[in-house]
Amino acid sequence: FPSHDNQAAKDVILVVDDQPNNLKVIASVLGGDYSLSIANNGASALKILENNTPDLILLDIMMPGLDGFEVCRRIKETERIRDIPVIFLTAKTDIEDIVNGFNFGAVDYITKPFNSTEIKVRVQNHLNLKHALDELKATNAKLIKLNATKDKFFSIIAHDLRSPFNSILGFSELLSNQIIAKG
Repeated sequence: FPSHDNQAAKDVILVVDDQPNNLKVIASVLGGDYSLSIANNGASALKILENNTPDLILLDIMMPGLDGFEVCRRIKETERIRDIPVIFLTAKTDIEDIVNGFNFGAVDYITKPFNSTEIKVRVQNHLNLKHALDELKATNAKLIKLNATKDKFFSIIAHDLRSPFNSILGFSELLSNQIIAKG
């Protein structure tokens, strides 16, 4: 998986489908614009995700072993990978399946056969949203750190200002006591 330190690095998409022909079609549509990682079942996808963090996951639902719903559920339960956008890409068109897909945490649901232009646009839109969210999180973390630094700075200033004022108060009290004692 390439790093995103280089702006020219391609986004990485994990494609999970048990049908080799579907994988070939997806690779022909998206392979030129993105780096694709391929898994032919849910267990393989989860194994890949143990050590890699793609930018987006295209996930079939109907697969042997772990179906796409279960794979998505496990992704969303795992802190390190839960924010990866998951798009279901499936032949299941029932409204109940679509609703389940969103309930399990998918950001989109595309039915097969799909339109090449539509899938490109949807994938790019979700990647744009993910990158904006990542940037927002990074900025928020920086602001939290800056705010803590500011609080520490003001705490030090307040402490340093207290010392001279305590001296002034001490001297003024001493002068006041001397004036009262003479008076």
